[in-house]
Amino acid sequence: MVRMRTTKGKRNNRRSHHGASIPTHTTQDGVTRLRHHASRITGTYRSRSVLSMERHDARVQKKEEMKRTEGSDEGEKRTVEQASVGS
Repeated sequence: MVRMRTTKGKRNNRRSHHGASIPTHTTQDGVTRLRHHASRITGTYRSRSVLSMERHDARVQKKEEMKRTEGSDEGEKRTVEQASVGS
């Protein structure tokens, strides 16, 4: 069977929908957020509280604390390794 060649117009019409669009933002209560997403700062969506910010803040603090302790552990390991290599 013979395949027909796609015209430039058909090709361009198909590709006209491939363009990337800029994400739309909404400002509510002075906070900018993505549309159809809850605010990460206030924890609200459509003027309703949907996220527990206390739990969120506690989780963020825990992650930061773990990063700090991991960094100090690695520093201690390096000094021990360097001391053993130097001996």
